[in-house]
Amino acid sequence: MQWMKFRPIYFLLSGVAILVSLYAIFTWKFQLGIDFTGGTIVEYREETPSGVQDTTKKFGPEFTQENATGFVQSNEVQTGNKTTLLRYETVGPTLSKELLQKTYVAIALASVVILFWIAYQFKSIQFGICALLATLHDTIILLGTFAILGKYAEGEVDILFVTALLTVLSFS
Repeated sequence: MQWMKFRPIYFLLSGVAILVSLYAIFTWKFQLGIDFTGGTIVEYREETPSGVQDTTKKFGPEFTQENATGFVQSNEVQTGNKTTLLRYETVGPTLSKELLQKTYVAIALASVVILFWIAYQFKSIQFGICALLATLHDTIILLGTFAILGKYAEGEVDILFVTALLTVLSFS
């Protein structure tokens, strides 16, 4: 079968996906995780009569370990269910700003290395530019998907997302 005769349809689908992604990125932005915003995350397990439920709550950076323990104890008193503190993690905003800057540098560096590696291997900068555009296409759609997930499903951009983004950049 000749797949290239459907090329206009493929370009249309790709263009729509990019436009929707760009709209989502610039309109809804990203739900940044605690790695980027700073603050405290408390994860606790509550044993209810209907089963076990794990819950995660976010607080500002002024929230301390003692506050987390008190929060879990007050939850236990209010609900009558056995509650256990699973995780308490604090990230400062200075670390967050530094992490965001390093993320931008890593993405830019990965893009430049890919461009030059492909240009070197194929003896033409045109192939490198085409590969970089294909990678940009995949990355924009991935970022748009996470902007949509952040809007409708509370999907957060955290350090694991950055890892996934760099993986897409290297494999596209």
